[in-house]
Amino acid sequence: MGKPEMKIKGQGVTVFVFLNLLIRVAGGIAIATDAFHSPDGRRFWLRRIAQAFSDKKHVYLIDMEKNKKVKVNTDKEFEQKMNDMKMWVKSEKGQERRVIISTSPIKW
Repeated sequence: MGKPEMKIKGQGVTVFVFLNLLIRVAGGIAIATDAFHSPDGRRFWLRRIAQAFSDKKHVYLIDMEKNKKVKVNTDKEFEQKMNDMKMWVKSEKGQERRVIISTSPIKW
């Protein structure tokens, strides 16, 4: 039996804090870090990324080692580019890759 999840306005506390507080405080930008997330951490970010597409937010994949920045527009495109860039592969270079969720377009 799973433990009950605490909710605020129908959302889990972590999701509520992310969507309603952190992204606002951070100027509309949230960063999903690297491949070293726990399985739960990875699921959290994959859900936030899917939700970002639904909410018309902007999602970018960044490879800091190659200075590569890619805007993605759909779940399907995200899946392909995420695999192409090996976003969740654990390696020394895994910390060089990021996913950015933004409330407005980023001008590089």
